[in-house]
Amino acid sequence: SPLRTVEPYTVLAVIKASSIKSGVFASFWGVVGLVAAWVEADGSNLFLKSRRNSPYGGDQQFRGTTNLSTSRHVIAYRYDGAGTLKLTVDGSTEELDDLGSVSVMQGGAGSSQLLMGWSDVGGTTRFHGDISEIVVIPEALSDDDVAGFRQYARDEWEGLP
Repeated sequence: SPLRTVEPYTVLAVIKASSIKSGVFASFWGVVGLVAAWVEADGSNLFLKSRRNSPYGGDQQFRGTTNLSTSRHVIAYRYDGAGTLKLTVDGSTEELDDLGSVSVMQGGAGSSQLLMGWSDVGGTTRFHGDISEIVVIPEALSDDDVAGFRQYARDEWEGLP
């Protein structure tokens, strides 16, 4: 789990928001913090956002610049465990280097849960829309791997760019 150590991870998904509202479609949640794949509303626009947060201090957020609107998209969130986070929408990738770590999340105790469609067990920050497919992988996939998932998704799901 990304909560216990600074572990690499990838979240691949095919999503379609039903409205322009902030929400989480996948998160690791536990007593030591939150690692989440978000969409964030800003006026009439909707953007990907990644968040690593601890209740004991430390909050990292990275928001992409591609407007998702309410169209269906193939997306990828990738963290390499060494400080680089990549957000990919329909083959276009944005990267943030030198993210560092949220130190209080490293080596933390307590269980963690993988949640789909909301950020925590209380059901807050719910995703409003369709999660057609989601894959969570405990490593940072390459650009070629993400492109392969995108091609698979385009063959499987109608209406993808």
